[in-house]
Amino acid sequence: MFKRFFKSRGNNATANVDPGGDSPDRKENPTTEILTSTKISPEKVEFALEFVDTLATLETSLHTSDDPEEISRGAMKMACDFYQADWCGFLMVDLDLGLWTPYCWYNTNSQDRTEMLTSEYESATKLPRWITAMQDNTKVMLRDVNAIKDEAPEEYEVYARLKIQSVLAVPVKPRPVGFLAVRNPKRFGDDERMLRMLAYVVLNAINQHSYFESAKMTLTPEGIQSDKDIVFNLFGELEIYTSKGVLREPDCNAPKCCRVIAYLMLNRRSTHPPLEIAATLWPEDQISSPETVSGNIRGLIYRFRQAFSLISDYPLIESTPSGYRINPELRITTDYQHFDRLWDAVQTATGVLQKTDLIKQALSIYKGNLFEDAAGEHWIMPMANSYNLRYIGLVNQLLSMLAEAGDYDSVQRYANESLEIAPGNVRAYYWLVHAMYRSGAVEMAKSEVARAKSILTAEEYKTLVEYLQEDFGTNPASTFSS
Repeated sequence: MFKRFFKSRGNNATANVDPGGDSPDRKENPTTEILTSTKISPEKVEFALEFVDTLATLETSLHTSDDPEEISRGAMKMACDFYQADWCGFLMVDLDLGLWTPYCWYNTNSQDRTEMLTSEYESATKLPRWITAMQDNTKVMLRDVNAIKDEAPEEYEVYARLKIQSVLAVPVKPRPVGFLAVRNPKRFGDDERMLRMLAYVVLNAINQHSYFESAKMTLTPEGIQSDKDIVFNLFGELEIYTSKGVLREPDCNAPKCCRVIAYLMLNRRSTHPPLEIAATLWPEDQISSPETVSGNIRGLIYRFRQAFSLISDYPLIESTPSGYRINPELRITTDYQHFDRLWDAVQTATGVLQKTDLIKQALSIYKGNLFEDAAGEHWIMPMANSYNLRYIGLVNQLLSMLAEAGDYDSVQRYANESLEIAPGNVRAYYWLVHAMYRSGAVEMAKSEVARAKSILTAEEYKTLVEYLQEDFGTNPASTFSS
């Protein structure tokens, strides 16, 4: 991985780098300057030699590595060595939420206290010069933080808490957005060119690491690698993806057929006899002879196999002496299991940014009730209701975090999207009205309350009014409830 960052390997390696930023020497190549100029300060000579030596050392030490964490850590260590700094790290920034948090770092002190010194998440509003630097793609440079103690006391407090006497940082974007920063550099503290070069290395390593992680979590048809890989989606409408194409519920043109397949998939650890399948899915039907029931189920399986054979060379449903089962030789990934993994990850996530991202991923998967066409039937209703409640819980959690951050546009977007799927979620109506009112769209808020009244039950609407009264006080509440 690291080899592609450089033109060549070995001690003569040179980097294809645009130093960028606002340095007056931005377009100068340090090595060329040494060779062509006769009026060079000793500081520039030292910088140029260290620049080349550092790149060569970094490339030599990491050119065989494919480990993103090793590469990013090596690059940040080189930043500390080059600038004689005591800490280097990538600070991930969410401009929408106005938050930042250390994502990865290297500390020259073996007793690292980064997690102790920083909060779970930090407010970016205390660091306006950093926000400006991100917007303008310029460096952040403070040679002595005491110089801003009086003019920017909140910013100074952050530096004091994090043991920063001086700092140099460069913005990194578009994805992820953040800064690569060195703390307390003892040399070259006003020249960001090496830091920009290393930021490129760190950014690529972070993206590679994110790709490896998302491959474990992301569920997309594009992730199918072989003809035995199957993606089976049950949220909303049934969909089955293979390397050859997709089979959707309407393609089967047989509701009973799809129910059999969904039942077998949801219970795929076992083999199921035809009588069990029929009695579970259609208990109200009068049971005829076992032979007739077996023939009916066999006909449904056959119809499905005919449709499925158009997108796969392997059968999804196997027939055994004891009944039917999902083919164990296929590598099957389901959306509801992916949702379960994300749900579990949300419960253990500690950072706001991480939790927000996980919730957004989970919400993007949930397209509707589990097997929407049959969600009200007894055999699937408990599971469908469970997922629906989890979905509503995640929605409300996300809306609360977005509202707390003042991101009212996102609150309205996610609330509206969720109400299309779960129109009885009183909390979503509350957050939608809250966001509209806080954004100054009072008339829209009134209209939304009126719409909610026409959709919700009398008890649900009463609960909504109570939420609004708690939030806005007497006057707004009386307006909304009138």
